Amino acid sequence: MTDTADNAPDQGTQEPSNEQVVADAVAPQEAYDFILDKYRAEGRTEQDAALEQAKGYAELQKRFGSFTGAPEEYEIGLSEGLSEKISLDDYADDPILQDAKAMAKEWGMNNEGFNQMVELYFRGELAADDALAQVREEEMKALGNNAQRRLENIQDWAKANMDAETSEALVDTLTSAASVKAVEALIAKTRNMTQTQDAPPAPAVSADKVREMMVAKDQFGNDKMQDPAYAAQVRKLYGQLYGEEPNVVTIGR
Repeated sequence: MTDTADNAPDQGTQEPSNEQVVADAVAPQEAYDFILDKYRAEGRTEQDAALEQAKGYAELQKRFGSFTGAPEEYEIGLSEGLSEKISLDDYADDPILQDAKAMAKEWGMNNEGFNQMVELYFRGELAADDALAQVREEEMKALGNNAQRRLENIQDWAKANMDAETSEALVDTLTSAASVKAVEALIAKTRNMTQTQDAPPAPAVSADKVREMMVAKDQFGNDKMQDPAYAAQVRKLYGQLYGEEPNVVTIGR
């Protein structure tokens, strides 16, 4: 009886299953060297740790699933709501979109991931347009009920008094109610001023003519420069040619 009791298996110890015995026999310790320490925990077997790490890789794959390789050419497909507001033809040569394609191809982003990025870009564009429209509406309200007429008055004045390029530049400055009022004030002042282009042109005079006048003599053989009025006229013409400053030297004459 004693021998039988001594050789009886310990009831408190559970024998490993045949599957576990086989797995331990065929899997050396080195087979689990790939497991990161953060997946190992007390009471967790190497197989369980490997399973947890695999779950982590699956989660990473979900996060970075777009980086599975770039196509030869990206095909942009917008969501239904966005395609109603955005015309891709208007962005055919958009530099930001071209840069995005280059970066996506460099990163190995697939077509689906690229479209998600493009979707965000266009949503930002629409948001910016909405913000500008709101600002314009507020500035137009600040100008009063005749805001549009006031803008048209400035445009009409600019077209009548400026070349096309300058007129367009002036209109581009009208970005707020304050800027419109400032331009209106300038226009009001110019209506009471002599315009530069209305001034009579300076008389044409040559250097030879001035020299001739400086040595000219009257009918009695006297120097005309002795006449103060005549001398003043000559000096004025001289100043138009060489400037009013004394001792002016013109290079090349």
